[in-house]
Amino acid sequence: WDFVDGVNEPFTSGSHGTRVAGCVAAARNNGIGIAGIAGGDGATRGCLMMPLAVGSAFPVGSALDDAIIYAADNGARVITMSLTVGFSDAIVDAVEYATVERGCLVLCAAGNNGSDVGFPAELPLVMAIGATDDDDNPASFTNPGPEVEVAAPGVDVLTTTISGGYSESSGTSFAAPYAAGLAGLIWSEAPCLTNAEVRQAMIDTADDVHASGFDFLTGWGRLNAGQAVASVS
Repeated sequence: WDFVDGVNEPFTSGSHGTRVAGCVAAARNNGIGIAGIAGGDGATRGCLMMPLAVGSAFPVGSALDDAIIYAADNGARVITMSLTVGFSDAIVDAVEYATVERGCLVLCAAGNNGSDVGFPAELPLVMAIGATDDDDNPASFTNPGPEVEVAAPGVDVLTTTISGGYSESSGTSFAAPYAAGLAGLIWSEAPCLTNAEVRQAMIDTADDVHASGFDFLTGWGRLNAGQAVASVS
């Protein structure tokens, strides 16, 4: 659903959502393009996605709370947001509803301007995701803060584009979907887990690639999907 235009086609003029989606849902082992973290391989179905549009060129904060509630009410277990918007009590309430009432795990990109962690990633109920490069260093743009819990690759990520092709993208926007896809993998292995348990499994198995212990750039470390899934198997 497109919550700005009010139509059941979340196709927008920008390719941001398509690039984010590819990080999760591109099928692997099919000889085409790239492999998403939870895209399946044809024989095994990957995670199902519910694409919801909350703006074309830029996110519209007044539409985001409705989208969060819609996702929670229509079967989503993981809600990931690659965006930053202005503070809104309605969004705070929507996140609380999705997390507490519906048991969803809500994740959000930390932001890309090297400043404080953005909203709604800064909310305690939201898992804020930072970005690392291919040498496991914090990305130069990733927003630091005590809210950052883990990091994932977010520099020169090869992913899908709106034209049917593939190109590289950088930003915490492309780290967050890796975390979301991992949450989906964990739940597919252990569907009885709570959202808090899935969140903790991701934290406990992350690789401590930056400062020893917790730090403001990578949180508890860079996600390790293999270790996370094995820990709940």
